[in-house]
Amino acid sequence: MECQNYGVTITGQDTNAVNLGPGPVPNPWTFQALCPPPQVSSTVPANGATGVDPAASIVVTFTRGMDTATVTWNFVPGATLASGWTAGNTVLTLTPSPALSTCTLYTVTIAGKSAEGNDLVPGAVPNPWSFETACFIAAPANLQVSRIAPDIVRLAWNAVPNADSYAVYESANRFAAWPWAVLGTTTTTGLDATGHLTDGLTHYYIVRAVRGAQESSNSTMGVKIQMNVGFSSSTSNVRWFSLPYRSGYARASDIATELGPTRIDVIAKWNPATQSPVLYYYFRGAWRGTDFTIAAGDGLYIGSKSAFSWVIVGTDRATTLSFTVNAAPLPNVNWVSIPYTGTYALASDLVRHIEGNTGGGANTKIVEVVKWDSTTQSLVRYFWAAGGWTGADFALSPGDGIYFRIVSSFTWQPNLVTSEVP
Repeated sequence: MECQNYGVTITGQDTNAVNLGPGPVPNPWTFQALCPPPQVSSTVPANGATGVDPAASIVVTFTRGMDTATVTWNFVPGATLASGWTAGNTVLTLTPSPALSTCTLYTVTIAGKSAEGNDLVPGAVPNPWSFETACFIAAPANLQVSRIAPDIVRLAWNAVPNADSYAVYESANRFAAWPWAVLGTTTTTGLDATGHLTDGLTHYYIVRAVRGAQESSNSTMGVKIQMNVGFSSSTSNVRWFSLPYRSGYARASDIATELGPTRIDVIAKWNPATQSPVLYYYFRGAWRGTDFTIAAGDGLYIGSKSAFSWVIVGTDRATTLSFTVNAAPLPNVNWVSIPYTGTYALASDLVRHIEGNTGGGANTKIVEVVKWDSTTQSLVRYFWAAGGWTGADFALSPGDGIYFRIVSSFTWQPNLVTSEVP
């Protein structure tokens, strides 16, 4: 048997019946059967493996029990590993702590002696051997959506380490099941959606980084809409509206400059503390009033002087909105902007998120959700009654202007279909 120690004793008599006595060599004597040198019989991960979990253990199996004090391992590049032996010192488990670097080619060399003192020799698997850890691909950050005349919606984002390319996805419906249609792929950090600016349609955009067959999670969702603003000489021409929470409009004058006095004559922001609008208006050849700042979630309106189409692009971000109840006799109307890429399709979705349900007791924060109908220049109401919420459970579209009637102070962070990647 391999590596077995044997003892041999010879006894007997010569032809004269004399017992065998001591001679020039020992009797009894011992010897050891041939003991093969140890080899590495398997490695996990195997040589040439890719996409290896950086936190996974490395397992080396030997053909013989090893003298653990003599066994060494060398990782290039270096790594810190905890070791453990099992199965009669034939299995070595190396656990990275901390995890190995992502997207890195490691080469490992094992050396040592068996318990019998024989040196490790080449075996059935390579030693040294190499493997590559998985490449974690981060989602593209800081998605920007801009308008480029005459007909381009331009998407741009930050470069992602380890990315080979980027896939841009598009849908007319932010709630559409994944996967969306691929608008295009690129190795740069931008893509032009030619024709989207002027097609009159709504477009939602998501970007993912790509490395090999691996894709990242979603970027922030971008959006482009066309808001068709009407005008009638026989009615008022107010248009309450929402802006994306990252829209590129920082002040009232940004909108005034873009649309101009032939299209609009007033831009207003609702002040819930005074229950009145803050006005920036065109009068006697100049813009006057307060050139107010525009913050995410602000409730806004314009007054139109002619019919026109307004293309709005942007993204949304995680924003907490604060609502403070006014003391009597002031009312408590709060006009707000609803995120374009929010999770809300109906007025009741807003109520459920804020109140938890639409039942009879769901009136602790708000008692009315109202949408402005610019076509009829009137309000569409969804409101609380003793038995629960009732009225018109109206649909919400990007750009709609709405208000809450509040009954207590609270904070609220609107939900987004895709989380912001800042």
